[in-house]
Amino acid sequence: MLTKTVCFALLAVAMLTADLARLRPAGFKEKLVYGTLLAAIMYLGVVFIARKLEWPNLDTLFDLFNGPAKKLVKSLS
Repeated sequence: MLTKTVCFALLAVAMLTADLARLRPAGFKEKLVYGTLLAAIMYLGVVFIARKLEWPNLDTLFDLFNGPAKKLVKSLS
């Protein structure tokens, strides 16, 4: 859990420092959109740290489409 927290904190700080220069001259709407996206990223980061979930990978995607693909092939043959 500590390694996930450190990794997420480093990525968040790197992202904020990279975007800070571009965000200063931005208007209110742009800052609002950025803040909304940042809140979603922070939420997903907390979920990643707090729960013991694995990040989705290619196998997860294949498993997701495996059932509908089999039904489609069965209906076509």
